[in-house]
Amino acid sequence: MNFGGLKLDTKARTGFNLGFDMEIPVVSDIYIQPGLLFNSKVMVSSFLDQEIEHRLNYFEIPLSFLYKPMLGGGNLILGFGPYLAYGIGGHKSDKDRNGEDIYFGKNKDYKPFDMGGNLLLGYMLKNGLFAQFKAQLGLKNIAPEDYEGVIIRNNGFGLSVGYRF
Repeated sequence: MNFGGLKLDTKARTGFNLGFDMEIPVVSDIYIQPGLLFNSKVMVSSFLDQEIEHRLNYFEIPLSFLYKPMLGGGNLILGFGPYLAYGIGGHKSDKDRNGEDIYFGKNKDYKPFDMGGNLLLGYMLKNGLFAQFKAQLGLKNIAPEDYEGVIIRNNGFGLSVGYRF
């Protein structure tokens, strides 16, 4: 990405999420899965030989559509759906851990609203334990208005492990 004629390189780093969701049966093997998550998304930007870590925190509402056919001793999980998120803060720091808070909103570090899509692939055992991989594609540019021509989107992937009652 170019910023003011200078190259800005970004890389994803490990974040985390914590929250809950529920599965609402629609028809055999088809479910709707709404949820509420606290999600930490992390990227590292390289600019003029300086690396800065940006940790962006969001409240996120995913709405996934699941297909869960029987497979072996459990269920395969295939899903997709949109998400809406609202930025609530964050932190940015350099490699020496000198840092400052990140703010969302008009004339701030990032735009607060984010939206995009999720793809899910996983497996759930009969006892309720599950693991799933999630890929996330951000569709909204969260760069501030004064970053003319710069596009920043939240893209990522992750692994979730949990238990379904």
